Amino acid sequence: MTSSSSSDVTRPFYNTLRRPDGGDYVITSAVTQERFDSGLKYEPLADDVFVATYPKNGTTWMIHIVNMLVKGVDITNKKYNDLDDYYTFLEWEGGDVVRKKPSPRIVKTHLPFELTPYRPDIKYIFVGTRKIVSCLSFITPSASPNTTISRKESSTTFAECL
Repeated sequence: MTSSSSSDVTRPFYNTLRRPDGGDYVITSAVTQERFDSGLKYEPLADDVFVATYPKNGTTWMIHIVNMLVKGVDITNKKYNDLDDYYTFLEWEGGDVVRKKPSPRIVKTHLPFELTPYRPDIKYIFVGTRKIVSCLSFITPSASPNTTISRKESSTTFAECL
């Protein structure tokens, strides 16, 4: 196997979708233009709660907390603990899927603010972290604290970046 075919296998696959302003939006290949457009057109209801995060920045952790607060459901002690039953992922599933969920809805998104459907009277929860932690989490999501991260100018451990 050549090095180029090896990297093709391990490299994530992305789609370049069209934004409403005509610009490009790069996103995982799991998202189609149709679902993306549907998500952007979604009109939030008064009791919707949006959880907006960068990928790999505590999204699932925050969804668990919001689910317990908004719906009163703690799935951590249940035999069947599929968190996906309690929220929708706006740009992955589209606005049509969100509309079918019962209120109050928990809506997960990684969209930037300017693309997130907005309504001034609903709740938006944003989770963020330091840029270096965000980047390292995205690149090495399963890295242990002792995993070595190599950079051109230095080598450090993941824990040292925190």
